[in-house]
Amino acid sequence: MQYYSGIGSRNTPTRILRQATEIADDLGKEGLCVRTGGALGMDTAFLRGAVKHPFENYEGDPKWLENRGAIEILAEVRHKLNIEDGDNIPPLAEIRPYVLSLLVRNMIIILGPTLDIPSEFVLAWTPGGKLDGGTRYGLKLADMRGIPVYNYGVLTDREIRTILRNKHGYKV
Repeated sequence: MQYYSGIGSRNTPTRILRQATEIADDLGKEGLCVRTGGALGMDTAFLRGAVKHPFENYEGDPKWLENRGAIEILAEVRHKLNIEDGDNIPPLAEIRPYVLSLLVRNMIIILGPTLDIPSEFVLAWTPGGKLDGGTRYGLKLADMRGIPVYNYGVLTDREIRTILRNKHGYKV
């Protein structure tokens, strides 16, 4: 099975949410499985489109805190965000467990539950395509692992569909 990740802001414009739902349905018809987190906004838009197809919904769950590998990857991503992007992220030990589980979940959305089957690409929306909110962790991990990110914050739906057809061979 091929996977892609669908992530983004809770405050995504309605037009983009509709486009995410439509493309999730189209990619599902192509046999792709979306990985997303279940949060309001982009996550649920992808889930609405994928409901007739295979999908993996990684909602916030304390069990993610048991995944030591994902926590180590999160620490690596956090370090890169602090050093390269000037974020001022508190140490992992200072983050509330539920919030930490959401951040760890982002690692799993990109790399899969066993951290060894990465998504082929990431579809996202963040304001202006910037690293923003909790989504920035998933976007940064994708960048660190060489996973292409197609962000509705800087690309149109038509441009994303053209890329998915031309670079990935999907009929969307």
